[in-house]
Amino acid sequence: MSEGEKGVKVVLRSSSDVEELREVLSALSGFIKELPGLIRDVLEVFYDKDLARKAAESFAAFYTTLKEQGFSEEVALEMAKKFYEDSLSLRSIVGSVLERARRGEAKRRAGGG
Repeated sequence: MSEGEKGVKVVLRSSSDVEELREVLSALSGFIKELPGLIRDVLEVFYDKDLARKAAESFAAFYTTLKEQGFSEEVALEMAKKFYEDSLSLRSIVGSVLERARRGEAKRRAGGG
């Protein structure tokens, strides 16, 4: 390695070290194989028409309720934007990833993966 390169030096002292490394690499390999599907699912979340419609309805209802409760337009809009961003990003991504994991587990149990 040259001076500018970074690397990892692994020292295997016993057969148990080798086995442990094999298990880690196997787990990592499985994750890497699933990664393209997970990324695809996350991207689908952002382009799903039904999700967009539901998010817009939630945003509008939240904003309207804030206005009805006497919040100024500026405050209501800012709170609604925060509500929209938080609910869309976290809930949707986590839900999609969990669904993908469930499908992968079902596939493995069925002997397909």
